[in-house]
Amino acid sequence: MPAPSLSLDIKVLIGLFLFSVVWLLQIDSSSLTAPKDNLEQLTWVRSLEWGYYKHPPLPTWLLSVPVHLFGLSARTSYATGALFTLAGLFLFWKLLNDLRGSRYATLALLAAMCITYYNERMHFFNHEVVLMPFFAASALLVWRAVGSRQLRWWAALGCCLGLGALAKYQMILAAVAVFLFWLASGAWRERVHMIGLVLAAAISLAIISPHLYWLFLNDFGPIRYATESSLGASLGGGARLLNTLHWLADQLLNRALLAWVLLGLVMALHRRSPLCRRTHRSVPGQPMHRAR
Repeated sequence: MPAPSLSLDIKVLIGLFLFSVVWLLQIDSSSLTAPKDNLEQLTWVRSLEWGYYKHPPLPTWLLSVPVHLFGLSARTSYATGALFTLAGLFLFWKLLNDLRGSRYATLALLAAMCITYYNERMHFFNHEVVLMPFFAASALLVWRAVGSRQLRWWAALGCCLGLGALAKYQMILAAVAVFLFWLASGAWRERVHMIGLVLAAAISLAIISPHLYWLFLNDFGPIRYATESSLGASLGGGARLLNTLHWLADQLLNRALLAWVLLGLVMALHRRSPLCRRTHRSVPGQPMHRAR
């Protein structure tokens, strides 16, 4: 009997694992010290709290598990950071696989893996790294909730939004995106999705409420830190705009340069080869066409 073939999900996970091993070995051999964010988390993990003076608590809680198992070291933080980066990339692939098919999703994943934020920072463990998989999961879960009309997906989305907010407050942007998708897809016309949105909101609020109480007791310290230490806090309107444009140009034309090269090469091959012309497209008559 022929050996059973690996599922596509497993193949993608194996590829991501090998990708991370190569980068972690290279980074570990060339780094003189751990990133400042990692050292900060390795300090905070000695005492688990409902919040810290700069950030909400989830990343520190999560780091406590591998620290307990493998010890308090920079390499433990490297592996933990890589795990969350890979989780974010895998959920990104799962979402695009649902939306457009495996070929589209795999190409997008390969392009994302070319972006220096995800490889040169593979060893980082901070709140942005922990936030990434929750952001990607929120998009995947709301898509499945609206498509399946099952409340369990809305409940899972509520857990995702609540835990994401405990990772970093920017999770509010994902919550806004969920609400806008709920409106734009017409989900508000169906009772199950009205109940689902309320359910997700209630669960997420229940998850973050202890931290909100901690914020109240501690004079909203992380919020004040964010507003006072922002890179643009001391800049005027024009300078803020220039700095924003500089950041955007750096992200698109520097950190994502290899991704654009890859996509350009694929487009050129696609136009030349008739074998590459078949792509997964949604058909107007299919359910969720507009939402897709």
